[in-house]
Amino acid sequence: MLMGILARPGRCGIALFHLSEVCALATDEKWRARLRFRVQKKLGIDATEHHLHIAGREVKLSAPTEQKICDSEWLVMNTRGLASESEARAFGEKLKSALELSSVASRVGVDAGRNLATASLGREVREAIRKATGGDLRPNIHGLDVFPDDPKTGIFAMSGTGVVRVAPDPWLSDLDELHRSAHVLSQRVADVIVLLNYALIQPQPVAQIVFAVSAVESLGQDETWTAEQKTLLAELGAAALESNTGTEAERAEVAAAIRRGLHRLTLRQGVFRLLDRLQLAHLRPPRSLAPVHWS
Repeated sequence: MLMGILARPGRCGIALFHLSEVCALATDEKWRARLRFRVQKKLGIDATEHHLHIAGREVKLSAPTEQKICDSEWLVMNTRGLASESEARAFGEKLKSALELSSVASRVGVDAGRNLATASLGREVREAIRKATGGDLRPNIHGLDVFPDDPKTGIFAMSGTGVVRVAPDPWLSDLDELHRSAHVLSQRVADVIVLLNYALIQPQPVAQIVFAVSAVESLGQDETWTAEQKTLLAELGAAALESNTGTEAERAEVAAAIRRGLHRLTLRQGVFRLLDRLQLAHLRPPRSLAPVHWS
């Protein structure tokens, strides 16, 4: 049995103890895994807290502030009392993955972040708070944060609301002129305008890009080969049959693919044609940068 001797300064006597007891005291610190995320659709939970049991542990779901869960798009999952930092991190990472996977399956939509701070204090300020209170004021992490489960630890948070207003003109002043020409818009152009408006009202930049690209695609995807190009494709099909490359069956498959029109005009080519018609050819990438597609 491993034993140790502890001499206490200023006192007479020697204390005996088990080394295993010292290890237990040294590792008695508990850890906390905090997962902060944002949901696209607010949850229908009319309470400030909701308790879950995941992998044998209790996980508390709440809003970052004192508001009800149903009123907040930002939510936090706290798991406390974990034995070590590595255990807390492993549990938190699995919880984050499970949260994202379940969100996709249930079509809720969640942004679990990349474990970066959205609000924090400077190191000197945090150190002053630690000296004054004995506790830490940690950054507000969007994603997973793992730290010692100390009741004195707090999370720094701040929020603000801004209002952006736009000048009424030329939006309103152009209505009279555009009203006279709006009736001549084709259905395709009308659909493109709807997509562009969807892009403008999206709060997320990625969503704006998706709708804007969809609008460009809708303009370029209906392009077809010219009569001369179709003749050239037919000649290529005949040349494939007469070639000595490959077996007879392989040559026949290539020729049939060409004749069936599998080599349709690509979206990239359609967009280039659209730029040419709009006299915006200068927006096309240089030929040296344009990729070559063989299929």
